[in-house]
Amino acid sequence: MMPRVALAAVCIALLGAVMLPENFSVSNIILPEANARVVAGLIGIDIGHCTDSLPCNVHVCGDQICTVGQWEKMNQQLSSMQSKKMGNQTSSVDGTIDTVGTFDIGDNMFSSFVQISYTGNLTANYIKISQVNNQTTIHSAWISSDWNAVIAPADVIFHSASSHLSNGKIVGVSIVTQGDPSFRLDNISLQN
Repeated sequence: MMPRVALAAVCIALLGAVMLPENFSVSNIILPEANARVVAGLIGIDIGHCTDSLPCNVHVCGDQICTVGQWEKMNQQLSSMQSKKMGNQTSSVDGTIDTVGTFDIGDNMFSSFVQISYTGNLTANYIKISQVNNQTTIHSAWISSDWNAVIAPADVIFHSASSHLSNGKIVGVSIVTQGDPSFRLDNISLQN
């Protein structure tokens, strides 16, 4: 998490229009620990739809606002990882984990981008991914607002009533873990 003083400075810098006395000190401000999405929402910035094709001024790295250079480094690593097949991290359960890009976001937290290809004959609305390293736990995970996530320390289950995967489709999953992860695809299927 970003230190409270630095977080306060970010909030003040983003507000910009507020006139502060010359002797104002951010060390007197105490903000509760919060994730970057909440902080951005509190100061009126919508970061819900920031992507490379729809950029914005505030970038989120895992569950915090990115530090200087962190966003660029993560994008470079992601581009590099997308071209590599992750040999030990695939499964034959009507789909495969094609690529995994994992980035250290500090404090033993890692943000991973997992690309899954669906090869089944029916449409699928259920995905189960396990994290197989003993000392690593899943902290958060998401695909999009159409997919509900049920998160346990060692796995995450995604289910959607409105989105479905069909044969040949690819889905990108973001997972934040405490500890360096290794993922396994356990299930892709159609479930009620």
